[in-house]
Amino acid sequence: MLTKLREIITICYLTQVTDQTSSDMVLGKGNAAQGTDASVLSEDHLGVGVLVTGSASFVTVKADKLEAAAFNSAHVTGHGLTPGKSLLTPATASLT
Repeated sequence: MLTKLREIITICYLTQVTDQTSSDMVLGKGNAAQGTDASVLSEDHLGVGVLVTGSASFVTVKADKLEAAAFNSAHVTGHGLTPGKSLLTPATASLT
């Protein structure tokens, strides 16, 4: 039987936090001491975070940031590549 939320969530991602204790609260107790420590990230590390992928397994990743115009362009292009497909749209999402 699952007793903790951490047992349900198997992959955790964390951006910059203030200290190792905060990092451990999200990524798991003892992870900061093993090097999985998001407190080493500064405000200059935009889009960078620590991704825990398993027991004693982590990677540091950088996410791309898209402004609204670039996202909308990619969205329109994606829809153009899938003509005739049944896609979830904001209008149909409220029906699910």
